Amino acid sequence: MLPTSVQYRLAAERADNAQTRSVVDLSKFDQEIDYFRRNVRNVNSNADLLADPRLFNFAMAAFDLPVDANARGFMRTLLSENPNDRGARVNQLGNAGYEDFVRVFRFSETTNAPIRSQDVVDTVIDRFRNTKVAAARLNAVGTGDSPVGFRSAETPVARGEVYLDLAEADREIAYFEATAPQIGSAEELLQNRRVINFALEANGLPSENLRDDFIEAIFTEDPDAPESLVNQPGNERYGDVVRAFVFADGGGDPEAQAVIDAQRSVAIDRLAEQYAFDARLEARFAPARTLSTPSSFTPIALQSAPPLAAVDGAPAISADRQAEIDYFLANIGGVQSAEDLLNDRRLFEFAMTAFDLQSQIDSKGLIERLMTEDRQDDDAVINRLQNPQYREFGAIFDFSRVTRKERSTDPVTGALTVARTEEVGDGFANVRDQREILNLVDRYISVSREIDEGEQNPDVRLALYFDRNAGDVESYFGLLADPALREFVFSAYALPQELNQLPVERLADRFEQLFSLDDLKSETGRQGMIDRFLAVRNAASQTSANAAALALFPGAPGGGLFTLASTLSAGRTSRIV
Repeated sequence: MLPTSVQYRLAAERADNAQTRSVVDLSKFDQEIDYFRRNVRNVNSNADLLADPRLFNFAMAAFDLPVDANARGFMRTLLSENPNDRGARVNQLGNAGYEDFVRVFRFSETTNAPIRSQDVVDTVIDRFRNTKVAAARLNAVGTGDSPVGFRSAETPVARGEVYLDLAEADREIAYFEATAPQIGSAEELLQNRRVINFALEANGLPSENLRDDFIEAIFTEDPDAPESLVNQPGNERYGDVVRAFVFADGGGDPEAQAVIDAQRSVAIDRLAEQYAFDARLEARFAPARTLSTPSSFTPIALQSAPPLAAVDGAPAISADRQAEIDYFLANIGGVQSAEDLLNDRRLFEFAMTAFDLQSQIDSKGLIERLMTEDRQDDDAVINRLQNPQYREFGAIFDFSRVTRKERSTDPVTGALTVARTEEVGDGFANVRDQREILNLVDRYISVSREIDEGEQNPDVRLALYFDRNAGDVESYFGLLADPALREFVFSAYALPQELNQLPVERLADRFEQLFSLDDLKSETGRQGMIDRFLAVRNAASQTSANAAALALFPGAPGGGLFTLASTLSAGRTSRIV
């Protein structure tokens, strides 16, 4: 049997080779990068960016956002609002990519967009490169005939097996914009339920199963009267719809009438814009399990051999593990909620393994709370668990949906306004982000390699685990909180298990006397501790072998050769400590 140190070296090579780290050829994008660098300096407004398809498509790709026929209209809506306003529509998406895009490219009436800075331009270009690298590596790591099934800038949006072209939504928008301004009275409006339904849906209100007398009342009562239906608690959003159809006249005053007409026009435009936004938002979150690839898709060239090559005759990833990677890549984009992830056993096991939580696979109640509870609540599970792996899992798969209310009072009229903002967790975007998916695949490969190596030699698994995780430790208490890292240190320094009875503060002080946290963050430092660990474990194995040999000869004299061998072995161990 090979010594543990040799087994570790081979295992480390296999683990490193199993990662999706092939060198990616980005030369095909040189012209697009150069075009963006030269022309983005000429962008002086949101309209300038939207008017140049090459600039716009490059920017969307940099933030891993989908480009379709409706993308520019969608982004025009997002860029028109201040992202620092919690009620801004970009803050309802739960997608950091859209938020970052708006903050980088948005021009306001008073300030230029950050993209006018050369440092920001360079950052966007780097982000573009990173996104393309992630896309190429993900296509390399999968073995299926079609690319992965999560949504990206190069993958069309689909619901079920039918591509969602939004044509129906566009028809409704066109009808509303043409018809609503021509309606001149409440009686005329009540005869056109299609316009009413559009206005209600645009404001996130139900359009079906509403009583006719309720509809008639809200559109005929004075919306400024405190006793009207729209001013009763819970009906505030109906008031926003009704105000788009205020049919008062200006009393013969042309200027007053012009003001009323202008206010109606703005309100109608706002409803049409909100309807369009919601339709595209729904499309963004449509299930993606059955995505196929357009014929124009061309994988980015890889300059090296396939990343999952064998090392020392052993496959880097077993066929069973590769099958799980392929399944994950093909299906993760269809996850819409915590329930979706929990109900797909293979996806759930993959995700739990990636965070080294496979032993908690049956703790579904805890994991569901981890994914759905409000992060701003101090009592949420994610804020009470100390295990960093749980916290990282919860951050990636954050499918929380929280509705927050903000009440404000008009300083002049005293009118109370309640603004509702639905906040969604980053999980909705993360399962479609190529870089996040690549990170999850790499984590799965690392952990599964450690598990497989551990079946042959638990010491090898512990050493691989230490090398992967110790660099993220921020304190000695963090080290003690991880049972595996704690065991590694105890073994590496041959500490007696009785020290576990010490108060954690004293044990942390003991660790600090033995090594520096800087050693953990340095590759050289970690390797030195791994070498020490392997030497101790080898010595312990040799001692066990000697003891076993002695047991074969029970009549051997206590002061003979076997006692001498045990003494020498013990001496080697003591000098390492």
